[in-house]
Amino acid sequence: MIDSLKGNKALLRKKNPFKKDRSFLNGDRMDFKQSRKKITKAPISKEALAQVRQKTVLERKKHFRQTLLLTVVAMPIIVLVVFFAFRDFSFVFPGSRFDEPKPTPSELLAQKKDKYLFYLKDGDNWLQKKKFHNAIFQYRKATELFPSEYGAQYRLALAYSYQCQYLLEGCEEGKKVITNLKTQFPGDPAVDELSLILN
Repeated sequence: MIDSLKGNKALLRKKNPFKKDRSFLNGDRMDFKQSRKKITKAPISKEALAQVRQKTVLERKKHFRQTLLLTVVAMPIIVLVVFFAFRDFSFVFPGSRFDEPKPTPSELLAQKKDKYLFYLKDGDNWLQKKKFHNAIFQYRKATELFPSEYGAQYRLALAYSYQCQYLLEGCEEGKKVITNLKTQFPGDPAVDELSLILN
């Protein structure tokens, strides 16, 4: 039952809100007598079939050529329109940090110093909590920013010495840092004390 209802629904005319089908009013145009006659089933010749086939093939080729020509003409135009429309488009909102001008070298140096001081302060906090791995990590970050600074190098050596003293780890790395400190800052008594701890 449901299938027959679906079939009936499929057979109904499609309702188009823009164009009404008014074929039922064309009764006078139709030849009523002709519609009652039976359709004669005359055999179609091979030549007629070949002509129909040739006509459909030509129509397909014509349609393909038109589509290809439209694509070849339209695609570059669309690409150019999109390119010129979005050439100066920015995905950044006004007033964001991407719209700001590039920082000057003095501003970059100030930012670098701020990071350096943050790493030192954070490393000191970790060292007070006896979290030596975290302190070493922060001091290494500070030494990457300013490799020749005494404060970061000394604190790194101090963290390694504490790690070696309390956890028995990182003694070799600490010795390397201390030898580096001795070459950069010879005769420093604090470095000599650290070397005594690691030996």
